[in-house]
Amino acid sequence: MPHSLQYPINKSLKYLTIVMLLAEFCCLASCATHKKTTTPQTVIIPPEEIPIIKAAEAVTVAKEEKGITDESLKCITCHEERRVTHGWVADWQGSKHARKGVGCEACHVSSNAELATKEAIELEYLSTDGNSCDDKRVHRKVTASNCGKCHRKEYQEFMKSRHSIGWQRVLECRKLMEIPKGTRSEKCEQCHNIQFKCDSCHTRHTFNTLEAKTPEACRTCHMGSDHPHHDVYISSKHPAY
Repeated sequence: MPHSLQYPINKSLKYLTIVMLLAEFCCLASCATHKKTTTPQTVIIPPEEIPIIKAAEAVTVAKEEKGITDESLKCITCHEERRVTHGWVADWQGSKHARKGVGCEACHVSSNAELATKEAIELEYLSTDGNSCDDKRVHRKVTASNCGKCHRKEYQEFMKSRHSIGWQRVLECRKLMEIPKGTRSEKCEQCHNIQFKCDSCHTRHTFNTLEAKTPEACRTCHMGSDHPHHDVYISSKHPAY
């Protein structure tokens, strides 16, 4: 073969090989893309079953991973499944109490040994009929002294503060002012009842200690002409820092 023809043929074979390799690469890439974009079959859950499924998941996680008692699981099931203040359960699930396995009955059931036996809790006070939770021995509001059973140091500090005599000051004021029978100073009670509860500073069921340290938490009570502490703080240079 003449030398002048050999070079064009070799060059053509080289280009043909490159084209074939590129075509094969594109084919493989297309197959890979097809596999990645293939979506699994979607399972449609009826809307009315979603709360029930969430409640079951919450109970399973609480029981298997966190060691929550059966008594507390009844509260979780009812408040989640029946949509009864289900936000409380969500707050509790994100709290340190839930991570440590501290359930509902640890705070909301009377500490009296005779009234708070496991049998009584199981059979009467925390049953799921929707009514027994109104029993007077299941407390909706947890007192500061009840929190003090576990949080001893914090409770002792609270008792040494002026917050611990908030309600006592209201009673003394009523005696001096001779408030007519039937009159309720609701505005006073909103702040001065801090004597009995800890959730005045950090929201119940979450009990985030960082929340209690914010100016917004203090502003709940310390504001207005009689207690201008928050107004003084805002007008100072402290917020800028």
